[in-house]
Amino acid sequence: MKKLLMVLMMCLTITAAYSQKITHNFNGVTMSRALETVSSMSREYNITFIYNELEDYVVTTQVTRKSIPDAISQLIGFYPIKMTIDGKNIYVECLNKGERNFKGRIVDAKGEAIPFATVALLAPGDSTYLTGGISNEAGYFTIPCKRSRVVGRVSSIGYKTINRTFDKWDMGSLSMEIEYTQLQSVMVRGERTIIKAENGHLIYDIPGLLAFIPADNAYEALTRIPGVMDTGDGLTFTGRSVTLIINGKPTTLSADQVRERLKQMPAAMLAKAEVLPSAPAKYHVRGMAINVVTKDFADQLTGQLQGTWKQSKYALGDAKASFIYQHGNL
Repeated sequence: MKKLLMVLMMCLTITAAYSQKITHNFNGVTMSRALETVSSMSREYNITFIYNELEDYVVTTQVTRKSIPDAISQLIGFYPIKMTIDGKNIYVECLNKGERNFKGRIVDAKGEAIPFATVALLAPGDSTYLTGGISNEAGYFTIPCKRSRVVGRVSSIGYKTINRTFDKWDMGSLSMEIEYTQLQSVMVRGERTIIKAENGHLIYDIPGLLAFIPADNAYEALTRIPGVMDTGDGLTFTGRSVTLIINGKPTTLSADQVRERLKQMPAAMLAKAEVLPSAPAKYHVRGMAINVVTKDFADQLTGQLQGTWKQSKYALGDAKASFIYQHGNL
C-alpha cells in the first residue's frame, strides 16, 4: 500500500511539473531580465541565452497562465529572436548576430505608446526594402541592420506615415499624427479595435481595415495589412515569408492553390486575419503564418467570369468561369 501511495505521489509531482503555468507582468524590462525571471520560475526547463545579445530588446506584456515555452514565445513576439527546445533545455538566441540594432519607440501626439506599428528600414538611395519590424505593446521596437544610415518608414492604421532618414542607431521617440478626414457630417455608433494582440499573435479585424483601405478580393485584402507585401512569389510580413492558412485547418493545397483560392474569394467574406510569428504545431507549417478566418455564412455562392476577344484577320474569343458554393462546413 505504501509503495502504491509513493508511486501515486511521484506521478502527481511529475504531472504538476509538466503542467506548470506561470503568470507575470513584464513592464519595460529587457529581454534578458525577462528570461531571467521566467528561468527563476521554471521547475522543468533550463533556459540558456547570451545576455548581451538580448539587452536591446524591451518587453512589456502580461503573461497569464502560460506554460514556460508559451510564455517565452509571447515574450519574443515579433522580435527577430529564435527559441529552440531540446528536451528540458530551452535555447533563446538572436537571429541577426553581430549586427547593430536600430531601436526606438513609437508614440502619439500625447506621448502614449502606439503598439503594433510597422517599421520598415529602406536604403537611402533607391528606397529598397532592407528589413523591418513591429512595435510591441509599449511602442518599443528593435531591428537589427548592417547599414549605418537608413530611411525609416513608420506606418499604423489611422496615423500619418513617417518617412525620415536616420544615421544613428537610437532612433529616439517617433511621434505619429492622427490622419484626419474632413466630413460633411458624421454619426458615431461605436468603436471597434482594428488590431489587437492575443497570446503573442496579432489579430486584424478585416472589415474594419477595409473601411479605411478597400480591396476587391481576399488576397488583396491581406496586402492591406501594414507590413504585408506581395513579392510575386507570395506574401511577406516585415520581410519574412509567411504561409497562408484558411480557417485554422491544415490543407493539402499547395501555396499557389491557396493563393488562387483567396484571389477568387470576395474580400467581404473575411472576418479576421491572425498573424502568427511562429505557427503552432497543429497547423503543420514552419515559421510565420497568417491564418485567414472567413465569415460564417450558411449559404454562399461566389465566382468569376473571364472572357477575351481578339480581332485580326479572323475573330478569336474564349471565356471561362469558376464558381464556389458554400453550405455550412461543406
